[in-house]
Amino acid sequence: MTFLNPIFLLGLFAAAIPILLHLLNLRKLKTVEFSTLRFLKEIQRSTIRRVRIRQWLLLLLRTLLIVFLVFAFSRPALRGSVASAIGASARTTMVFLVDDSPSMSIRNEGGEIFGQVKGSAIQMSRLMRDGDEAYVIPLSQIRHKESFEMVRSPGDLQKALADCALSEERVTYRDALDAAAKVFFSSKNLNQELFLFTDGQASEFVVSSKPEDSSALFSDRVRLFLVSAGKNEENWGIASILPRTQIVVERKPVRLDVTVANEGENPVREGLLSVFLGGSRVVQKTLDILPGAETTVDVSILPQEGGYLHGSVEIDEDKFEGDNRRYFVLHVPKQIRVLIVGPRQNTDLIGLSLSAENDSTRKSLIESKAITEETLSATELGKYEVVILSGVGKFSQTDSDRLEQFVRTGGAIILFPGEGSSIDNYNASLFDATGIPPVAAPPPAVQGDRSSFLSFGRVDFDHPLFEGLFEKPVKDEQGRKFDSPKIFRKINISPTSQGRSLIRLADGSEFLTEYVHGKGRILLCAVAANLDWSDLPVKGIFLPIIYRGSIYLSASEHSTESYIVGQEIHTQSRIANTSAGFVLRSPSGIEEKIVPRFSAATGVATFVSIPSSEVGIYELISQEEGMVLDAVAVNIAPEEGEIRMATGEEESALWKRVGLDIERVTHITPEQNIEQRLAEARFGTELWKIFVLLALLCALIEMVVGRTAKHQETEVSA
Repeated sequence: MTFLNPIFLLGLFAAAIPILLHLLNLRKLKTVEFSTLRFLKEIQRSTIRRVRIRQWLLLLLRTLLIVFLVFAFSRPALRGSVASAIGASARTTMVFLVDDSPSMSIRNEGGEIFGQVKGSAIQMSRLMRDGDEAYVIPLSQIRHKESFEMVRSPGDLQKALADCALSEERVTYRDALDAAAKVFFSSKNLNQELFLFTDGQASEFVVSSKPEDSSALFSDRVRLFLVSAGKNEENWGIASILPRTQIVVERKPVRLDVTVANEGENPVREGLLSVFLGGSRVVQKTLDILPGAETTVDVSILPQEGGYLHGSVEIDEDKFEGDNRRYFVLHVPKQIRVLIVGPRQNTDLIGLSLSAENDSTRKSLIESKAITEETLSATELGKYEVVILSGVGKFSQTDSDRLEQFVRTGGAIILFPGEGSSIDNYNASLFDATGIPPVAAPPPAVQGDRSSFLSFGRVDFDHPLFEGLFEKPVKDEQGRKFDSPKIFRKINISPTSQGRSLIRLADGSEFLTEYVHGKGRILLCAVAANLDWSDLPVKGIFLPIIYRGSIYLSASEHSTESYIVGQEIHTQSRIANTSAGFVLRSPSGIEEKIVPRFSAATGVATFVSIPSSEVGIYELISQEEGMVLDAVAVNIAPEEGEIRMATGEEESALWKRVGLDIERVTHITPEQNIEQRLAEARFGTELWKIFVLLALLCALIEMVVGRTAKHQETEVSA
């Protein structure tokens, strides 16, 4: 037996009141016999015996009356078919978890899966009774709502279920079960029924290895009804798009790795894959993929203009259209602003390198400005994507902090030491702030001594900075040809795991190292950008370090990350006017006003949106200028394309993970008689009405017995 309001059981102490009153009324009387009344002795004894029996009966009835009333208020309930024959059906809390993810759009011989399970849900809603509570929770709404409205009538429940529609968002069943558990926790009803309407996709039943995802979410009162209409289907789709080219400029090839997976049991023969850029088809290929396998296709596209270019990869149609198209954004810089800081003898050659590829027929890609270190503190760093520090003597604490914030928020630095550079100051200020290990100063220079020098020992040819610049030999990768400069003097950069070694010298020390700090990068070179320490400026590798390095580093500010529907969109942009209005425009044209968090030190504004809800390209727009500040691609979760039904073992593993006994799980398909299956599985009977009737019966009997007893006591006393 279960008590739904157990606090009222404390009222059982009141059952002792009639007993106490009975004991207090007992008095021991002295017997005085009269000779004239002795003949009545036998009659009185029999009468008093009957009176005492009635008094004990009254005591029992009054005690039971209190006990039955206490039990009625505590709402006792029994489970099982026997209980159903003697009591009223217990109130029920019903939670309808409706999987509205993209994979539910698949059609089989029964029609669209989502339509089938929604029809089953509407049938089940007819079993709702007066006093029952129901909640409809579409899975796509779990991230967007803190609570869900309760409905109390079958009509309202049917309307809520009919309003459910397919979405492009995926929510794990583990999160959905959490939401249902919160509803049941606040419910006092004996019967608690959880309905999960699903296509039975195996990827939804994957058990997490996180310890916090293992807990007993449900009590013994909860039964789960799993309504599934899915079946194993043939499907192939686009799993991911990854850019291989990190230095992107107009009219230069950009390579993409497109991964396509075949989740079916039959091979894909001559499947058509197309790449679109700016609405035009630019690549078309055919694919053959074995069952259960995936292939990565290397495609090359040629952007003809700058800006944020919208792209997509598409394949032939199949039963599941959700993964037949995947979006991407290609950011082609229109202009990169570079600030050069240092003495003129250390910045002239850098300025020439940045203008080396200028084309008189169009606007220069890189716009540079040179300043001295004395004016650095008065320069607004937020106007630039890259800062080149060449031969700076030392950094003030203010300049060091500003440069650290600049890099942490997405800016980039290329650093060359110089003759007047205080390496101790570098170590204690900028290097310490950005996580660069300390370096050692060069030994004193010997005037005119260039008899000994160092050359390159190893070059990371796979780094984007050098991609395609050197001829790759057939056998020996280290045999690639390049003209190494002669290094006469350098700072000593020790090898470390904290940075990526791009060029290492023959003595094992680093020549060019890349460090990541926050969202930005730093390139640290061991020599000065002049002819005093080496002949680097007159070698062919100097131009890639300066020109390509500026393009490569500036790209770190513009994320090519693809978001999943349901995630918040995080983006940053360097803006001059913080009072301008900003909106995030969705693929369907819905505009969300968005207020940035602005850093005056770096000129970077950070934008965070509400969770995304559509597939496609989202654009961050400045309303004042009508300009696109950033753009990101949002796609469905790749797991949605894994069309395979979960096995019984996979389902059981999830139920065990959340503390739900397999005996309390009932499987239902839309083809079955839904109402009959549900009625067979329901259980739980409340007995409070029976106890109310028993209390009334005790009260009536007590009235009759009490009146009779009083009449007989009067006769005896007479």
